[in-house]
Amino acid sequence: MGEFIIVITLVLIMADPSQANGPSWGAMNGPFLEEAIIRNVRWVLKDAPELEVMEEGANEYRLVNTFAKSKTSLRLIMFQVTFLNLFIKTYHAIGIEALDRNYGFPESGLPEKMVEEIKAIYKVDTWPQFFWRVQYAKSRAPEFTKEVFTGMLRSAVKTSAQRGYHVPTRSMQRLVHTRRELEGAWNRQRNITNK
Repeated sequence: MGEFIIVITLVLIMADPSQANGPSWGAMNGPFLEEAIIRNVRWVLKDAPELEVMEEGANEYRLVNTFAKSKTSLRLIMFQVTFLNLFIKTYHAIGIEALDRNYGFPESGLPEKMVEEIKAIYKVDTWPQFFWRVQYAKSRAPEFTKEVFTGMLRSAVKTSAQRGYHVPTRSMQRLVHTRRELEGAWNRQRNITNK
């Protein structure tokens, strides 16, 4: 997936910015993010196998724990998208030829800006913040509810199994029991914390 971001960066930097219907990250980010989440299921289930158990409706436990178990992957995506945006913004303004003039070194101020952005990335700890950082505009639509997104995460687990990205558990009954215990303890702790 990281190589795909590099290809996107090259396509976008070579595209004519005056073209209204030209390629854009906004047009590509939905399918990219969906595939990234599906591929990450394997790693989420390695640390939280109880998330293979399907529930109905919105589920805070799934949302919070999937995010927590995906943090490294999500940070890499945020880093790549941030780099893409800074690169495009900088070199569309001054021309890609500036890289040749600088012998491949970045424009002054660009590394410092990237450091600031990395610090901001490390502060991201919710799905809405993640979606804002990767410019996923559909996440701000009224119909993109917790219930809808929880359903998308459940679908990602199913799709991951169908594609062979992970091997489904053989002991679902035990996993259902474990999920009830873990989610119950998590909800009790959350209720204590929220009081």
